[in-house]
Amino acid sequence: CSSDLVLLRWRRLEELGRRPPEKDNSNEELLRELREQEARNQRLLEELKLQLMNARRPVNVIQSQPPDKKFIYPVYYGNSLVAEIVAVRQAFLQNGGNDPDILAQLAQMQAEAQAID
Repeated sequence: CSSDLVLLRWRRLEELGRRPPEKDNSNEELLRELREQEARNQRLLEELKLQLMNARRPVNVIQSQPPDKKFIYPVYYGNSLVAEIVAVRQAFLQNGGNDPDILAQLAQMQAEAQAID
């Protein structure tokens, strides 16, 4: 993994930092290694940025009804089951319902109620 690689490089840098200065050449070597490490860090950072940008997916936000909108209750007159089902269907549609499965089920219920009446 890239995190293991970064950890190994970090330990290498710590090791180099603890070394006593030997010659003028060792400082140049340390500076070279630090520059190389910085270049690797920049590449890894760019890779991570790309991964994050590619991982972003659009999120569907479900908006709730505004609080000022009142719920419409089904209103029906009489003792007819058919009238009650029609009122429930109408209230469902007026409240923004549009699920075809529910509408089909209500239509089926209405047909069965008409057969009974």
